[in-house]
Amino acid sequence: MVMPDGRCRPAGEPDGSRLTDDELLDFCTLLLINGHETTKTLLVNAVLCLSAHPDAPARLRADPGLVPGAIEEVLRFLPPIGGTDRFTTGPARIAGHTIDTGQRVIAMIVSADRDSRVFTEPDRFRPDRAPGEHLSFGHGVHFCLGAHLARHQVAIAVRALLNRMPGPWSVSRIDTARTPVGIDVLDLALATDPAVTE
Repeated sequence: MVMPDGRCRPAGEPDGSRLTDDELLDFCTLLLINGHETTKTLLVNAVLCLSAHPDAPARLRADPGLVPGAIEEVLRFLPPIGGTDRFTTGPARIAGHTIDTGQRVIAMIVSADRDSRVFTEPDRFRPDRAPGEHLSFGHGVHFCLGAHLARHQVAIAVRALLNRMPGPWSVSRIDTARTPVGIDVLDLALATDPAVTE
């Protein structure tokens, strides 16, 4: 940005102010969590969904063009973030309950993505489902900035796994921990039987 006196102002300082050290640290933490944790969890959830549906890996191998849609279905069926919290800026009424100003509200994404008014057979994983309006990457001003990158990274990883691990998949070992908004997979071993023909 060029200022009236001809000097350039750094793009990160459009109004002349800079991030404080705490703001910069918070931003870096946000990038690390949202740029790594959610992508890692999306990949793990894709493995879990495809393992639980033995015909799915074969279908994706036969038609790799289905992989992006299958990832959208994983996002809907088993989102990487189970919920998100917000604070009310004014009194609100939700489902017959009054919520005062400044109250913390947890919106469960996993519930919204299973809404039968939006999705047919919402509790069924269908890798060939036409992409719907799931909320797994947020919405509006809260939409995930890295959504396209996460989708692309996971598509590359899923295609690599499909090529390297023939046959149906099975999870031979898994270790999980419950979090306030879902389950975090701490360890997972994926097995396949290459002798099995699809």
